Amino acid sequence: MLATLGFLSLLTVSGRAPTPQPVSFYYRPHVEVWTNRGDDPYASGQAARVYFRTEQDAYVTILRVDTDGRVRVLYPREPWDDNFARGGREYDVLQRSAPEAFYVDDYPGVGYIFAVAAADPFVYDAIKSEDHWDYRLIADGRVRGDPYTALTDLAQRIVPDGYTDWDYDIAPYYVQQHYDYPRFLCYDCHTYVSYPYWSPYDYSCVRFRIVMYDDPYYYPYRYSGGTRVVFTRPLRPEPRFIFKDRQGSSLFITRVPQRPVNDDRRRDVGVRGRDLGGGTIPPPHIQPRPRPITGGDVPVTERAMTMTASGAAARTIRNTRSIRSTPTTLAGAIALGSLKPRALPTRERVPSGRRKRCDRTCSGRTAPGANPLAWRLPSAPGPSRGVQQRVARQARRPQRHGSSPRPLRRRRRAASRASSRNATPRNSGPRTSQSSSGASRSQSSPIRRARPWFSTVGRVSFPSLSSCGAGAVHPQLGLSAVLIPCALAAQTPAAVQRAANSITAEGVRHHIGVLADDSMLGRATPSPQLEQVAQYVAEQFRRSGLKPAGDTGYLQRYTVTQRVVDTQVSVIRIAGAAPATLKPGSDVYLLRFTPLPTRELSGPVVLFTGTPDSANPLAGADVNGAWAAIIATAMPQGIQINPEWVMAVLRGGAIGWMVISNRPDAQWQNRLARTTAPTRTLEGVPSDAEPAAGAFEIRDATAAATLGIDPAALRAGTGRWTARRLPATVTYLVKERELARASAPNVIGVLEGSDPKLKSEYVFFTGHMDHIGTPGAGEGCVAKGADSICNGADDDASGTTAVLEAAEAFSKLAPHPKRSLAFMTVSGEERGLWGSQFFSEHPTVPLAKVVADLNSDMVGRNWKDTIVVIGKEHSNLGATLNRVAAAHPELRMTAIDDIWPQERFYFRSDHYNFARKGVPILFFFNGTHADYHQVGDSPDKIDAEKESRIVKLLFYLGLEVANAAERPKWNPESYKQIVTGAN
Repeated sequence: MLATLGFLSLLTVSGRAPTPQPVSFYYRPHVEVWTNRGDDPYASGQAARVYFRTEQDAYVTILRVDTDGRVRVLYPREPWDDNFARGGREYDVLQRSAPEAFYVDDYPGVGYIFAVAAADPFVYDAIKSEDHWDYRLIADGRVRGDPYTALTDLAQRIVPDGYTDWDYDIAPYYVQQHYDYPRFLCYDCHTYVSYPYWSPYDYSCVRFRIVMYDDPYYYPYRYSGGTRVVFTRPLRPEPRFIFKDRQGSSLFITRVPQRPVNDDRRRDVGVRGRDLGGGTIPPPHIQPRPRPITGGDVPVTERAMTMTASGAAARTIRNTRSIRSTPTTLAGAIALGSLKPRALPTRERVPSGRRKRCDRTCSGRTAPGANPLAWRLPSAPGPSRGVQQRVARQARRPQRHGSSPRPLRRRRRAASRASSRNATPRNSGPRTSQSSSGASRSQSSPIRRARPWFSTVGRVSFPSLSSCGAGAVHPQLGLSAVLIPCALAAQTPAAVQRAANSITAEGVRHHIGVLADDSMLGRATPSPQLEQVAQYVAEQFRRSGLKPAGDTGYLQRYTVTQRVVDTQVSVIRIAGAAPATLKPGSDVYLLRFTPLPTRELSGPVVLFTGTPDSANPLAGADVNGAWAAIIATAMPQGIQINPEWVMAVLRGGAIGWMVISNRPDAQWQNRLARTTAPTRTLEGVPSDAEPAAGAFEIRDATAAATLGIDPAALRAGTGRWTARRLPATVTYLVKERELARASAPNVIGVLEGSDPKLKSEYVFFTGHMDHIGTPGAGEGCVAKGADSICNGADDDASGTTAVLEAAEAFSKLAPHPKRSLAFMTVSGEERGLWGSQFFSEHPTVPLAKVVADLNSDMVGRNWKDTIVVIGKEHSNLGATLNRVAAAHPELRMTAIDDIWPQERFYFRSDHYNFARKGVPILFFFNGTHADYHQVGDSPDKIDAEKESRIVKLLFYLGLEVANAAERPKWNPESYKQIVTGAN
C-alpha cells in the first residue's frame, strides 16, 4: 500500500512530473464545488446534482471519481465544449438531456467530485483522443491510492508546465453510509478485486494501518459566520491518507487533526508493494461476499452497470460533502469578503403561456444559416487545439496591476456563436443561456440551469431545433426555415429514423443495470425496492415529456392484503370409505393458484385416471358441482399439473379440484409449511374476476383410506383416459385472517396524439417491473451458494426497459403520432397479474378507447434474430406486424408465432387482462431459459444489442398502429373464445 500511489499511477502516461511553483493566490480563480446531498449519503439509483461557483471568470473542469476509483469527466461533456464560467455565479452541471449530473451506480463507499478552475483554457491533449475523452490515458481510468494527490496531479496534466493560475476544490460524496476512506486507497498495494468479492471496509490490513489527516485544506471550501473561507492549498498537496506499520497501534484507522510541520515529503516516502517483498500483493484469502437472503432493508452489495452515452462521460451518480459552517475562521485560511451563506432556490419553472428561450447557441442547435452538423466535424489540418490555445493565451495575457481585478477572459468563438451569445434578451424576463458543455447560466437567478426548451425570435415562440433533430432544418434554408415550428412539420422518414436511432444498446444496458441491480433485491411486490423502481420509471417518463396518467401523478396504486390460513377453524371433511376430518397444514396442502374461496364448498368426487386426452379432457364426465380428482407423480422438483385439464374442469362447473400424490416425506413437509405461510391477495377487483374454486392435495395413504382407491396401481396404469364418480363427498371450509395491508404501484404516462379526433384513442406499451425478490419474499426465489437475489434482468427488467426506450424514442418524434400513446409498467405480475388486472378494472383512460396493447415480457436473451410474438393469430395486428417487420430488414429480426401453445403463455402475462376486456394484443417474448426465476437471471447475461432491435421493431409497429385510419380488429372466433369466454 502506498501513500503516493495515486501520484504514480496518474503520471504513468504523461511522463512529466510537475514541479511545485510559487503560488500567486490573488490571481488564482478560486472555485468551490458541492452536491445536492452534501454529507447525506446517496442510495443506489438516486440522481446526483453537482454545483460549482468561481470567484473570478474562469475555465472550469469537473471530474468525478466513483467509489471504485473510476474517473469520469462531468464538465465539459466533451473536450471541445464551452467551459467558460462567469465569476460570482453558481452553475448546475447537467447531462445532455437530464436535469442531473449523474445517477449513483456506485458500490458502497466514498467517491469524490473534483473541480479545477484556471484563468486560461485547459490543454486536454493528454487525456483525449480524436476530440473525445479517453479514460485509458488516465491510468486506465481508475485512481489507485490517495485521491488528493491523484487528482491534483491529473489537474497539472491539463495546464501548461509551470502554470500556477489555477485552483481546485474536492468534495466527497457517500454511497449508502459514511466511510472514512475510499476503497481504492488499497489498490496500488493489493491487486484490484471487485467489491462483491472483497471490500477493504470489511477486511482490515494486518500489516499496516491508515493514518488520516483532518487538516482543513483537505475539505471543500465553505462559509464561516457569513465569511467565505478559502484555504491556502498548495497546488501539489501531500496525501491525506498514508500507511504506517500497525505494530504500534491496534487501530486500523488513526485520525490526526493537523498535518505535520514541514510536511513536504509524504508523496515520496510511504509503503509500496515492493516494500513487502516485491510486486503486487494479492488480497487476503476471501470468499465471495454473501448477498442478502431476506429483508428489504439489507445494504446494497453490488453496483449497477455503468453506461456511456454518445461517447460522453459514464452516467453515474455521486454525493459530496455539503458546505460546512464553523464558529470561527480557521487558522491558515484567508477570508475573502463578507458574503452571506448560499441559499439554494427551488427549480425555475416556466409560467404557462411563456417559454424559456435560449439566446445563445445551445447543445444540438445552430445559428441561422449555419450547417447544423459542422460543429461535430474535426477542424481542417493545422495546429492542434492545444497549440492554438497556448498561442492564444500568450497573445491575450493581460498585464497585472497590483490589486486590480483580473480582466475577463474568453475563449474565441466562431462568428455565429458570438452573435448568438450577444443576442439581446427580452424585457419580459431574465436572460437564460446554456453552454454546449452542460452547465447552465443566467444573469439573475442564483442557480443557473441549462435546459431551456424554447427559443425566441422577436415575439414568435417556437420549439427549439433540438426537439426535432438538427437535420430538421437544411443548412442552406436560413432563418426563414428556422421560424417554422417543428410541430407543424410532417413525420418525415428522416425524423422517424432519428427517433428510432435513439433506441440504443447502451440505453438498454443502463436501464436494466439500474432495474436489476442487487440493491433492488429482486423487486418483490410489495417492497421498498419496487417503490424505488416505480419512482425511477416515473422520472424517466417525466424526462420524456409524458403526461401523468395515474391516480396521483404517474402512479396508480392498488391494495394488497396479507392473510394467513386460520388453522383453528379451517377444515376439509371427506365422507367416504372411512370418514376423515383433515386439517390444512397438517394433513392437507392447500393449492393457491387462485384466491381461496370464502364460502363452504361441498360435492361428490369424480376421479380421472389413465393417459390424458387433450381432445377430450373431461372424458365425457359431468363435473358440474363436483370435485375433480387426478393422480399425480412426484418428481424431485415437485409434481406436474396439466393446466388444460384444470381449466376444462372449472369451465365444466367443478367447484374445485384435488391432487393425489406420492410426494416423499421431506417434500411433503415442505409443502405443508407453505399452507400456513402468509399470502397476499389483490383487493378492489370483482368477486367473479377469479373462479371461486377450491384446490388441495393429499397423499396416497389418505386417499386410500378415505376414498377406497389404490393410488399406486392407478398411477402405474397406462389405459385410456377415463372418469368415474366415487362414493364420497368432500366438504371444504377454509378461512383466513387478515394480518396487514399494503399498496403497490403501477406507473402510467401518456404522450398525447397529434390528430384532433384520434388522439382520444390509445396504443398501450406495457411491461411488468416486478420480479420474485429474495427467498424471504415468498415468491419462489431460491438461493444458490452465496447468491440469494433473483434479479429478474430478463424477467422483466428487459420489458420495462423496452417501455422506457420506446417512450423516449416517441417523445423525440415531431409531430407525435395521430393516436395517443400510453406507456405503463405494472407490478404484481409474478403474484398473479395483479397490476394489470387492477388497471383493467379501474382504468385511468377509457378501455373502450384503447385500440391495442403491445406487451414486452422477457425480450433480452435467447436468439439473436428471432422474437416470438404471441397473439398474432387473434387479430389483424399480426398481419400489421409482419408487414412492418418486412419493411425493416435492417433490424434483422424475425417475428414468429407462438411455438409453445401448450404452455399457455397467452394467459400468463399482463396483456391478457387487456385481451379479456376486448383489447387486441401482441405479446413480445423470447421464451424462458435455464435462469428463469433463478438467481442467474442477472444483467450481465442480457443481449442489449438484440433487445435494442426488438424495441425498434416495437417502435415501428406502434407508429403504424397509432397512425392507421382504422383501429385493429379481432378475429371473430378469437373474440368469442377470449373475450366472451373470459367474462
